[in-house]
Amino acid sequence: MTKKQSLILKDITDKKIHSYNDLFESLDLISFNGSISLQEYQVAALQKALCSLKLYRDNAKELCYEYKQAFKYNAIKLDSKKGLDIKEFCNMASFWMATGSGKSIVMIKLISLMQKLMKNGEIESKPIMLLVPNDKILHQFKKHIQSFNAYQPIQITCKEIKAYDNQSLLDFENVVFLGRSDLLDIKENVGKDSKAKRLNYNNLMREKGWYILLDEAHKGDSKDSIRKSYIRDLAKGRERQDYPHGFIFNFSATFDNDIELFTCAFNYNLEKFNNDGYGKNIVVLDSNLKAFKDSKVDSSDEKLERILESFILFVGIKQELKSLKARFENLHYHNPLIIAVADKVNTKDAGIKLYFEAIMKILQDSKDISGIAKNLAKKLESSNIYFAENEMNKDFLERLAKVDSKDLREQIFYAKEASSLECCKIKGNNKELAFKSKNATKPFLLLNIGSIKEWEKSYLDGLGIESGEDMAKGYFEELNHRESPIQIMMGSKVFSEGWDSNRVNFINFINIGSKKAKKYVLQTIGREG
Repeated sequence: MTKKQSLILKDITDKKIHSYNDLFESLDLISFNGSISLQEYQVAALQKALCSLKLYRDNAKELCYEYKQAFKYNAIKLDSKKGLDIKEFCNMASFWMATGSGKSIVMIKLISLMQKLMKNGEIESKPIMLLVPNDKILHQFKKHIQSFNAYQPIQITCKEIKAYDNQSLLDFENVVFLGRSDLLDIKENVGKDSKAKRLNYNNLMREKGWYILLDEAHKGDSKDSIRKSYIRDLAKGRERQDYPHGFIFNFSATFDNDIELFTCAFNYNLEKFNNDGYGKNIVVLDSNLKAFKDSKVDSSDEKLERILESFILFVGIKQELKSLKARFENLHYHNPLIIAVADKVNTKDAGIKLYFEAIMKILQDSKDISGIAKNLAKKLESSNIYFAENEMNKDFLERLAKVDSKDLREQIFYAKEASSLECCKIKGNNKELAFKSKNATKPFLLLNIGSIKEWEKSYLDGLGIESGEDMAKGYFEELNHRESPIQIMMGSKVFSEGWDSNRVNFINFINIGSKKAKKYVLQTIGREG
């Protein structure tokens, strides 16, 4: 951790948290529902959240002084031109929690605890707002809250943010207002009809602010920084005083700016999550998919070899899983999955199309892959494993070196021999296309993009791919189910936003080069870890 990356609020709360032991002992920090109890690290996150809130509420001036001392000690200078002023973020606590670590469970439990503390007069009463980046995560939260409520004596009532109308505080009791952060806007950009989704954030302003919880809601497009200012204003409140009235709890799997790091009270990022045995070991292959950058360059052999490496590794993982299940009767492990993501999907030279065409060729040809398999095993033998001290398992590498074309066809394509691809359209679905081998009974490949019209209209016809029987429903919504037949999912970068999965064992990043590429790779690994 460099001086620039200092987790200042974590250091401050580490020193102060023991002062709140009596408060923690008076609260139920563990129960959630009939099948879920909070893990030790989740309880620690709750304690850090309550400690951060109490430190700010009890003495904001003292907390700001602690920040100033930490900046001085770490030789950190705030850039006032960028709005980096301690008073602008001292009412925020950030939580760096890996995907799969149960952020939503911690957040719902925190809402319940805050409502209890408000009722008991431990913290100032004000409404609670929960902001998420999209409808899918919004729906997931509602389901989690419903599950939580089924086992709690006091229910959390969910209301849409647009239902807020400056009611009395009595009407806020046990209520959380749910909404999408990307729909907060100014009056000029809000539609006038009743169906308009965008909300004038000024209509949500209160004299004494809000308690706001963010789940990846600080992420966004080019308007992200503007939206952050709306959220800060909502928490701050209209009534001006030396310090903001409300408080912000910012939860994310990835942090990428100074304020998020400075205000990080709890760090359970991907590295810590994996080191504690919850995630997957990570290997970055020294394989550049540069062959997919230019369709004019004759690099077909390189394209095939890069994809074959991922397929061989995928088959090796499935074989290893079968071996482990034979030895351990009660072993629980997910159904492995490959995902391929690209910046472009519809342009003529889109990387995802070149990837798709390479898969077609692999399915059609019965190529001898023994040399590629042996070279891959050697490559992995000398590869670094991230977040783990041990080397790659020797038995696994030996098994990997023996993978052949027959294994590939049977375990990825569900096919007994070389074949061609068949497209399966999904009724009423303009975002998904499924593909299967002509001699197989189920699809192995799913395309999930913003619109499939261009693929349907000309691209697939140009490749000579025939349409098979239409499917009654799509595969993306049930992709995480154990019985899902999908082995490979292709899509644009946006498909994984708001989508979490523990199925992913291999990620192909194709032509995602941009200023934000590094950030995107980290976010994707975090979601699919």
